[in-house]
Amino acid sequence: MLNHEVTVLLAFLGFVCGWGLSFSSFSAALKAILSALLARFFIPVVIIYPVQRKAASFRSEI
Repeated sequence: MLNHEVTVLLAFLGFVCGWGLSFSSFSAALKAILSALLARFFIPVVIIYPVQRKAASFRSEI
């Protein structure tokens, strides 16, 4: 039960922080930095890392 409560709390905090940052003067610069970080680091890691692990486990089965 505690895990569900923490999940809801973190989602709510993320929403409130994002909503609060949208009114700040540096939100456009922050958005550009975070989108570049997302596109260059997080998305490739999420897509490429599992594919490489699956290929490595497939090679070990052969």
